[in-house]
Amino acid sequence: MSAEQGPSQEKGDSGAKETAIEIAVVEDVDKLKEGPDDCLQYSFFAAFCCCFACGIPAVLFSRKVQDAKQRGDMATARQASTYSKRFTAASIVCGMLLWYIFMFYIIFANFSF
Repeated sequence: MSAEQGPSQEKGDSGAKETAIEIAVVEDVDKLKEGPDDCLQYSFFAAFCCCFACGIPAVLFSRKVQDAKQRGDMATARQASTYSKRFTAASIVCGMLLWYIFMFYIIFANFSF
């Protein structure tokens, strides 16, 4: 090692690895600054196509996520995002169950043994 070489030059290709790690860390920090996902599209789909009763709270919590992110309140945004995702999933599951029950009734109500 000569006195002219710095610490990054003596390792050869490790400078590129350090740059890649720094880029990954910066991307993760950018994701943290963005905050949680509001899932507004999925909430609207669940509300209008699956189960309206569970879909409306999902839409309301999605809006709450957006409002909290604009205020910079990430804790409230994370909590509302969790509730929005849960209500969206509940709406889709309820809609599917209601659809299956309805189809089961249609098929077997007209069927005579």
